[in-house]
Amino acid sequence: MPQTGFLFSIAGLSVTLVGFSGSIAAIRRDGQTSALMAYRQRQIPEMALASALIALISLPLNDSIGSASVTIRIGAGFAFVFTAFHVGLLIRRVRAQPFVLAASHGLRQG
Repeated sequence: MPQTGFLFSIAGLSVTLVGFSGSIAAIRRDGQTSALMAYRQRQIPEMALASALIALISLPLNDSIGSASVTIRIGAGFAFVFTAFHVGLLIRRVRAQPFVLAASHGLRQG
């Protein structure tokens, strides 16, 4: 199992990323947020908070299970389930927005 300091560092960096995305939203000069910008600013905190939660939950999980390999497998399972759920949620959000994200053409207004 990784040392406690390493897991706390991951959690701290993740929460810092959440604060950074909030400060980006706060210092916008024009006061208007496009649909694409709002979409992207919502993605950052969701992923960052999920990684912080997985890093922090592994500590008590390891203490209760007592096996580092099982704890890592359970944490990876949590990460996989969250990622699958989050991808589905992001796809649903994109379909509800007035923009189209195309892989080869960049952003198109729809």
